[in-house]
Amino acid sequence: MPALLLGGCLAADGPRALSVTPGQYPQAFDAAIAAARDHGFSPIVVDRTTGIIETDTRHAGTLLEPWRLDNDSIDQSAANTLVKTRRRVRVEFTPAGWTPPPLATDGTLQGAALPGSRTDLERFDLQSWTGPIEARVWVYLEKSAEPGIQLSSYSSTLASRYQETRGEDPTAPSDGSTRFRSAWNPSGRDEPYERTIGLAIAEALSQGARATAVPAPATATPTGPPAVPVTAPAPENAPTPVTAPSTAPVTAEPLP
Repeated sequence: MPALLLGGCLAADGPRALSVTPGQYPQAFDAAIAAARDHGFSPIVVDRTTGIIETDTRHAGTLLEPWRLDNDSIDQSAANTLVKTRRRVRVEFTPAGWTPPPLATDGTLQGAALPGSRTDLERFDLQSWTGPIEARVWVYLEKSAEPGIQLSSYSSTLASRYQETRGEDPTAPSDGSTRFRSAWNPSGRDEPYERTIGLAIAEALSQGARATAVPAPATATPTGPPAVPVTAPAPENAPTPVTAPSTAPVTAEPLP
């Protein structure tokens, strides 16, 4: 049982990609947002036009947190214990068979298209798309890296630190450096986690399809002649019912 708890409960048989019809797209988009929130990720970018959902990061569980079931194995839990790790979820809805345009190798890279920008709207509009749509889930891993520390293989107390002396503020934008200034470095993808969220989206779609396919029970309309009310005979020696006096107002006539 402890090994099962530490190993987690990720779905290894989840789908790599989901096929969605144009009519299912609004429901699938909402299901993706709900699946991310159910796994502890808060959406920070939601673009229904181009089908992009980006979430904030969430730290991965460690061996010191046995109640966290977000790891695929004990090895992953141990690795997250030794090095701080966090995840970031991205869900992409694209037309079936769509491929991004090739990057220009001789030009200046402009980065990703911002939601609502001209470059972004030139791609496609899924809210008016009439063809099949594909949904894919990406879960990125990021590991913490503290610059300036040198660990010792013998004891943690022998760790040393160094400090850059290039200028007063080596991280200032004016130093001309192109270094990655974040303490979190991308380290890979978590494919079992991708399949887990994909399976949650697929289950939500299947439940919605069943709810739509099962109609409400129709009320039966009686056929044939109308039913005749039947009055049961009064039992023998039954007391005679007493009629209450009438409460209608009485009008007095004048005497002659």
